[in-house]
Amino acid sequence: MLTNNFLFGRSRNIKTNNFTGKRAKRKRDEYRRLRSLYENARKLDPRIKAFEKAEKEAKLAAIQKKKEEAERAEAEKQAKIKADAEAAALAEKARKDSVKTAREARQKQKKQLKKARKKFMKIYLEFLSAKHVDATLSLDDVEYLCDELSLEELLDISARFTEAGSDEGDISVALKFCTESCDRLKEEKNLSEAERIKKRDAARQLAIDADNKRKLAAQKPWTKDELAFLIKATKKFPGGSARRWEQIADMVNKLSKSGIIRAASECIKKANSLSSLERGNDTTTAAATTKSNDSSANKWTDAQQKQLEAGLRKFPQGKSSKDERWKKIATGVDGKSPNECLARFEELVALHKKGKK
Repeated sequence: MLTNNFLFGRSRNIKTNNFTGKRAKRKRDEYRRLRSLYENARKLDPRIKAFEKAEKEAKLAAIQKKKEEAERAEAEKQAKIKADAEAAALAEKARKDSVKTAREARQKQKKQLKKARKKFMKIYLEFLSAKHVDATLSLDDVEYLCDELSLEELLDISARFTEAGSDEGDISVALKFCTESCDRLKEEKNLSEAERIKKRDAARQLAIDADNKRKLAAQKPWTKDELAFLIKATKKFPGGSARRWEQIADMVNKLSKSGIIRAASECIKKANSLSSLERGNDTTTAAATTKSNDSSANKWTDAQQKQLEAGLRKFPQGKSSKDERWKKIATGVDGKSPNECLARFEELVALHKKGKK
């Protein structure tokens, strides 16, 4: 009985295995058939070809688009890096230029301060060696002033001595101002920091205001009397005289009633201007004398004198004929004819020549 059951089970297993193998074979055959049908359809059906082509192109387009976006993103990244680098380079260059400018300004101010200290030291020591009654500061005090005073204050003191010239009263005032400045600086040491800074700023502002006042006076035109006094002073103090231009400026300021204080530098500049006008003259001495007598009755204002000088610089000799040149000059001078302008010019030249003799 057992043997029959064993044989029956084995036979059933063999049949089952055979059936499974046949089914798998049929499945494979069916797959091959379908695959063959699909391949034949692909080769013969244009719709499938078009679909596959469109699908392939879409994939390629997507790949290309992704690649372009990546390249664009990389380009933007590189551009941003480059822009940041350029901005950093410009900022660094601006910083270096600013540092360089500040350093040059400090060096320039340092040189100016050194020059101002040297000039003040030289001026004061002259009076100290001459035992002037108002030169009461010691050498240590003078050095203390040089170290403590600002550039503006040193320039202001030097200008005071320049304006004083040889006038004893003004020199005494300038020397007393030096003494007062030294006493003020020593007193400030005992004050609080805020009070000391306040007083120092006030003193520096006074020095700046005084310098601005001198510059404003330098812009005012020279009057006819001042020109005459300048020519007279250059004759009285010829080249080679000690402190020549300081003495010339002192004489002009004393004789003039305009109330304008002329510095030595202004006198030098105006004298050179008159010399340049003389070099541009092409008339004879006889004609200058005759026409100056005719023009002496005419009054010239400061504005007309300034307009004449501007016209002489604007229309130099040699660029046009003599008559045409003076016509052009006269057009810029209010109320004066070409002959009057020429006569005025020759009068000034004649005065300048007399002053040189």
